[in-house]
Amino acid sequence: MLRRRRLRFHTSVQFMQRGKWLLFIFLFIFLGFMMIYWLEQTIQPVLRTIALTEIKRTAQQSVSFGVLEIAKQHDVKHLMKVDKDRQGRVSLIEINPGQQAQLYSKVSQTIHKKLKEMADHTIELRLGQLLQSSFFAKYGPKIPVQIWPKGASKISLQPRIESAGINTVMVALTLKIHTEVGLVVPFSEQTAPIDLEYPLGEMFMMGEVPEYYYYMEQGKTKQIPPPAQPMIPNKSQHE
Repeated sequence: MLRRRRLRFHTSVQFMQRGKWLLFIFLFIFLGFMMIYWLEQTIQPVLRTIALTEIKRTAQQSVSFGVLEIAKQHDVKHLMKVDKDRQGRVSLIEINPGQQAQLYSKVSQTIHKKLKEMADHTIELRLGQLLQSSFFAKYGPKIPVQIWPKGASKISLQPRIESAGINTVMVALTLKIHTEVGLVVPFSEQTAPIDLEYPLGEMFMMGEVPEYYYYMEQGKTKQIPPPAQPMIPNKSQHE
């Protein structure tokens, strides 16, 4: 009888120990799920925002030099032709299709090359940055962020006409670039748009800012109004 009681007591002790271990494992799994949920709800939005900002900054720095070097090879006077009406106002801005095709091809190749170089190097962010702590911003484990080029870049030339003084107008030409990159961060994958603008140059000529003008690019003509002029406050309104 005594031996049976000892066996029962030993069995109950083992059962209690197993129960404690099962409870510990259950709590560990539960806390793990809660931690993942907290990361997704709290850190993930901050991680996406910081990663996107870092990606845009790095992409702009890496692409800018190559694009600007190409842009310097194309004189704005050769890229666009400006016609005037009988009153001496700008009536038509026409883009040279040969120069434009050459510029677009070189810029697109440069952007793709630079983004591929970025994809070969993982961007790392500190956990302190994600916690938005200025003191711990440089501390904590590094969280990897991977990117890769996604699709072809969209490139366009945008003219702008504005007054540059009495009876003088400025015709400026800007290179606009829109591209997208795939962005992978822990617990998330998304597409990040990147928009860049580079001034190619400007031309000054005698005349007035027209009410509208025509812009011809790749054989297509569209009517464009000039930018709105800033309103000058009336002195009587302040009296």
